[in-house]
Amino acid sequence: MLTRTFSTTGTRTQVTFKLKIADNISGGSVVGDFNNWTPGANKLKADKSGYLTTSISLPTNQRFVFKFLTTGGMWLNDDAADDYHTNEWGESNSIVDTTLPANFSAVKTAPKKKATTKKSAVKKVATKKAAAKKVAKKKTATAAKPAKTKKDGKPKSEKGKKKDK
Repeated sequence: MLTRTFSTTGTRTQVTFKLKIADNISGGSVVGDFNNWTPGANKLKADKSGYLTTSISLPTNQRFVFKFLTTGGMWLNDDAADDYHTNEWGESNSIVDTTLPANFSAVKTAPKKKATTKKSAVKKVATKKAAAKKVAKKKTATAAKPAKTKKDGKPKSEKGKKKDK
């Protein structure tokens, strides 16, 4: 049994494969051209309704050949597959079709804004506080310094003035 859920953008299809648990079937995997026919790549897990299931995200608008491979080594087709294909050895394989339905409409989403994290906000506040402290420190240091004088005891600001004789 196959169920499909299409992504909101229409680029991916979540396919759930289901195989009825029977006396001689207690586990296995789904193998196909989507996982290079690798046993165990997509293991089936028992659910509460008496099925072995697994879900795989596949590209949309494509057809994939697959079979169930049980832990006992039996190869099984899906009775509810979208279609069947005869392979080069004359055996039948199941097909799942991820073509979007004619009435499918992709959801347009606005571009995501960059999220402001608490760390960056705290860092900005800390930077502003440090800058403010620096300015305050400079003002205090400037106000507290006495005017510089020459050796004769007169302020340097009088340097350019003419001396009275």
